[in-house]
Amino acid sequence: MSDSKMAPLRSWLAAPLDRDVSEALQRLRCTPDVQQIAVMPDEQLAAEVCIGVVVATSHVIYPQAVGGDIGCGMLAVAVDVEASALKNPKTAAQLLNQIGRAVPSRRRHRNAVIAQPAEIPSDPLSHARLEAIRQKEGEIEFATLGSGKHFLEMQADEEDRLWLMVHSGSRALGQVIRDHHLARAQPVEGRLRAIDAESDTGKEYLHDVFWARQFAAASRKAMAEETGKVLTRTLKCSISWETMIAIDHNHVALERHGERELWVHLQGRNVRSTGTARSPARVDGQPQLPCGGTRLRRGALFERSRCRQSS
Repeated sequence: MSDSKMAPLRSWLAAPLDRDVSEALQRLRCTPDVQQIAVMPDEQLAAEVCIGVVVATSHVIYPQAVGGDIGCGMLAVAVDVEASALKNPKTAAQLLNQIGRAVPSRRRHRNAVIAQPAEIPSDPLSHARLEAIRQKEGEIEFATLGSGKHFLEMQADEEDRLWLMVHSGSRALGQVIRDHHLARAQPVEGRLRAIDAESDTGKEYLHDVFWARQFAAASRKAMAEETGKVLTRTLKCSISWETMIAIDHNHVALERHGERELWVHLQGRNVRSTGTARSPARVDGQPQLPCGGTRLRRGALFERSRCRQSS
């Protein structure tokens, strides 16, 4: 297919694309109804749609371009204390230990459930099976961190103010929603499956995606609130909620771009920080190491100057 018949692609890269990723993107550019693609610095090869890729369509929804951890994203909020409060290793260790108890990584590690707030939609999911899982699993997985690249960490900004950052998603519920709707989607080129956004199936998928995003956002907020209680006990400080920044990076949403409305799919892309951040304390089962840079991507920091835009 000639370049004129392929969806336009723009990229912001820290290094040249691997051959396998480049070939996968070329195939995606030829996929039905794909109008435009953007590639971000955290791109990596995946089975159907690469991580770190934004896909815009006019009427077709591709659940695989959203992934299973629907609503996965970040919450960052400042604390009214200097980061030097964690300079003492014993103090930092005590804080991490107590946060680990207050914010379990998995449901089996928790001592009690946390009530879900009213902002999570109460109307049922699109299928009785999904709703049954939501009622059972949602209660016990709410406000648990998860594993893999999810984390909770304390950071320091350029003025040495302490910040809390949480990276988590919709836990197993998002995966169940994805798998249910993929089974009803229509196969297209390669291994991709598509849903018409205007069909009943599409509306049901979008309804469930909205619920998963709200669940994930509220879960991150609840984990931050539990961490705030620990901070009050250990450092005699509190969270400055007016500074909160919250955004997710696994979703599909209708957006207006110029004169057009497009369904924009995101998976695994989230960078909204400025200045310098370092991590004096972190909870994710990984070594607690300080790091430096200007851009945060799932716990790894990148220097802004290393990323370049290309077309």
